[in-house]
Amino acid sequence: MENAAALGTPRYTVAYAVATRAGSERTVAERIKKAARKCGEIVSAIPFFPGYVRVEVVASEGAEIKKVKLDMPKGARAVIELVPGVVKICGNGREAVPLE
Repeated sequence: MENAAALGTPRYTVAYAVATRAGSERTVAERIKKAARKCGEIVSAIPFFPGYVRVEVVASEGAEIKKVKLDMPKGARAVIELVPGVVKICGNGREAVPLE
């Protein structure tokens, strides 16, 4: 699959909050960064608040910016959820909800 940015197609990033075990924000952020090598959809992960990491993900194909429907790609979600120390990706119970 060719890189969309190289083809001139705009790629939008969306930030999500990921709940972690207390005191393990730095460790989880580093583990997500390592896991991001397998998944090109994860852009960055940084400690956010106590117990949370801020993860930026490339918006999924067909995301509608004007309608604020920015779904997290399933591959990125699976990679993040499998990282040790991650409790959950914050959302409304059914789907991840972006921070912005």
